[in-house]
Amino acid sequence: MDIPAGFKPIRRASPFNALVGPPKSVVTASLTIDYAVSAKVGDWLEVRTDVLKSGGRLTFANCYVHV
Repeated sequence: MDIPAGFKPIRRASPFNALVGPPKSVVTASLTIDYAVSAKVGDWLEVRTDVLKSGGRLTFANCYVHV
């Protein structure tokens, strides 16, 4: 599949993964999902994560997935 203009492959860990460190046991304290539209098979997705606050045991973030 051709990569759409403006997109490029990710060749590194995400900023979120760099923030939280190596994989470890994680518990989701709260998760809210709002669906605006659906994606179709073959659509490219762009994901943006805003880390709002990171403490010793919890990290608060918003994640947006765009088609």
